[in-house]
Amino acid sequence: MKKSKLFIVGIAIFIFLVLVSIFIIKNLNENSSLENFSETAGKSEEELAKIAKESTNPKILQILAQSENVTIRSNAAKNRNLPKKMQNILLQDSNWMVVSYLAANRNLKKNIAIKLSQNEDERIRWVVARNPSIDPVILKIFLDDSYNVREMLAKNESISEEIMEKLANDVLPIAVILAKRDDLPKKIVEILKNRSEPELQKKLELFSN
Repeated sequence: MKKSKLFIVGIAIFIFLVLVSIFIIKNLNENSSLENFSETAGKSEEELAKIAKESTNPKILQILAQSENVTIRSNAAKNRNLPKKMQNILLQDSNWMVVSYLAANRNLKKNIAIKLSQNEDERIRWVVARNPSIDPVILKIFLDDSYNVREMLAKNESISEEIMEKLANDVLPIAVILAKRDDLPKKIVEILKNRSEPELQKKLELFSN
């Protein structure tokens, strides 16, 4: 009988300690959120936009990324320290400018980059194609995209030689943009030299000197 009572008391104490632990953890999280919020409270929209652009604190960025102000959300979207959770949320933002700033983020998660590369809005894909931090495998998708997107792809400093080769055989304006680069492998230079367009040859001569 005594053992039974001791067992029940033990269980009650255990449950009590668990509830106390949950209460403490919850309060710590709430206090942390309040502390982060206090760093943004009373700030003007211009000041908040600057914080969203420069902050390295993921929790503050999470708050600012949910702002009603488009500029604040946009700056948070481009910030490299933006948490993956907020990247997913801003991916669905109703304002195309916010999504385009997200597309310019140099620390995009791969699955986010893939989704952005498939966005119906050409302006979004245009920005992704120019982002030098995007995986070359993803960038290859843009070789079959519109002229405007391929133009930005040709300006991307991180494209692979394989992509360069495709662009070197693209329409003249794209090839001309590619010819302006100073990092072209010899193979790509030869492909461009073998094209007959005088305008392209003049560009090659100009940028090779």
